[in-house]
Amino acid sequence: MDTSRLAEEILIKTGALLRSGLKKKTNSFMLGEGFILNSLYDKRDGARPSELAAEMQSSSARVAMALKSLEAKGLIARRPDEKDRRRVIVTITPLGKKEVSAERGRVRKKIERVVEAVGLEDTREYLRILTKMLGVLAEMDVRAQDET
Repeated sequence: MDTSRLAEEILIKTGALLRSGLKKKTNSFMLGEGFILNSLYDKRDGARPSELAAEMQSSSARVAMALKSLEAKGLIARRPDEKDRRRVIVTITPLGKKEVSAERGRVRKKIERVVEAVGLEDTREYLRILTKMLGVLAEMDVRAQDET
């Protein structure tokens, strides 16, 4: 099998994985509002909406709509930036943290069942190869940035 056919098979299998039950279950959690909550969960000091938009590779208008919805649900809070009062810092509330923790727990449990079915040895091999491929992709991104 040549590299072109292998690349095509990787695309097909990765697409199937992303469309699997795991993806369906977590889709809304990993996109839009869920992405924002996940991001804020890991940021002790919160983030500016523009930072969240850059992370999401989304427009500031879309992020603003998501933030409005999250705030109405009590999952995030906004406060003025102490360094620049014209800017806003978004933080996750205790309720938001609880929701993220619960969803991460559900996803982790599903992945644990997959690991049990596949087996530890194959899972470790998958992770080794995936880590290697991600390293190659990161290196390619660095080279592309250096060329511009």
